[in-house]
Amino acid sequence: MRDISIPFQENLPTWPGSTGVHFDWTLRVERGEPSNLTRLNTDIHAGTHVEGGLHSFEKGNAIHTIPLTTLMGTVFVAHLPSAQAIGRAELEQAGIPDGTKRILFRTKNSLLWVTGEKAFQKNFVGLTADGAQYLVEQGIILAGNDYLSIARFTEGPEVHHILLKAGVTILEGLDLHAVEQGTYQLLCLPILLPGREAAPARAVLLPLP
Repeated sequence: MRDISIPFQENLPTWPGSTGVHFDWTLRVERGEPSNLTRLNTDIHAGTHVEGGLHSFEKGNAIHTIPLTTLMGTVFVAHLPSAQAIGRAELEQAGIPDGTKRILFRTKNSLLWVTGEKAFQKNFVGLTADGAQYLVEQGIILAGNDYLSIARFTEGPEVHHILLKAGVTILEGLDLHAVEQGTYQLLCLPILLPGREAAPARAVLLPLP
């Protein structure tokens, strides 16, 4: 089993304008109080998180309506070490098995988690619009990336619109640096946040039986 989640902690790199993650002790045993108690103030798109259609559309699906069967099952990890962007051409050459329904992209982004880079990197690798359209055409139901967005920083909202309009669930903020290209079992459980567009999640990969 390999945990591919980003530790949910303060000082994570965050999208420009995000409130990030903040913890405060409200009770401390060392102060003579009866227990330790933490208050969390967070952007729900921080760290490893799942997004539904409500992220981009007024009447899109909220996070609690995404079937767990979408978030659990066979997944293909595509290793694209030299890619600067993930477009149709890169996907056609990625060796994606026929019938793949879930896909995760391991790129040079994952090295940022290894080095502990705290500053947001605008030049991260992500999908282009034609790459997103290719995934929709292939019947993908879940797509994930190893940085804070599935889409390149310069793409704007179009990639999300293409995927989410087609019902593709998005999984962002993964650490795939130690995962070889291949097929695995994915287990991903977002926090149950009724009526919200996204939720922090824990994601792990298991070898196939």
